[in-house]
Amino acid sequence: MVQARSVNLREHILDVASGLFYKHGVRNVGIDRIIAESGIARMTLYNHFKSKDLLIEEYLRRASSRWMKWYAGKIERASENPRERILAAFSVLDGWFRSRDYRGCSVTNAMVELADDAHPAAAVKDEYHESLRRLFGGLVSDAGVDDSDELVEELIVVLRGAMISALVDGPQGVAARARRTAEHLLDAHLDGKAAAIRRASSA
Repeated sequence: MVQARSVNLREHILDVASGLFYKHGVRNVGIDRIIAESGIARMTLYNHFKSKDLLIEEYLRRASSRWMKWYAGKIERASENPRERILAAFSVLDGWFRSRDYRGCSVTNAMVELADDAHPAAAVKDEYHESLRRLFGGLVSDAGVDDSDELVEELIVVLRGAMISALVDGPQGVAARARRTAEHLLDAHLDGKAAAIRRASSA
């Protein structure tokens, strides 16, 4: 029972901190505010998180993991067609972009704020990017693109650009434009593959 209460308290602290960090930024939210809004003693927080930096790291790791699970699920449910799933990876973002609490990508926001590759949270950035690589790599491979690495990185650039545009300029039309951009990139790679096959067959 004591252990369960400890786990629940840790999650409570993380929930409060996560909401504040995402809405206001990791630099703008101090430990005192997290303690006050969590309704806990300072020692209780430090019993669970040794420093604010480690709390930020845990916030980002949990946020990125949850978002990736949500994102992959939305894409998977969008279509059974491999090509359409790649394009759906952008159109499914529209609802998120339009949500009242949308503040962009939690990992990207924090990395811009921290601007410190030595920060404990920097490892989460690499983990998050690798998760995106795996997700898009699978989608691209299913669509029949052999040399997929460059297309995967291009799609990630489009994704990140869309997230920032929706935050800075507003969500109207952003997901649709990102989808069209992804379609152009996909077709260019597929056309390149077809051209290579034609060259090989005529040699």
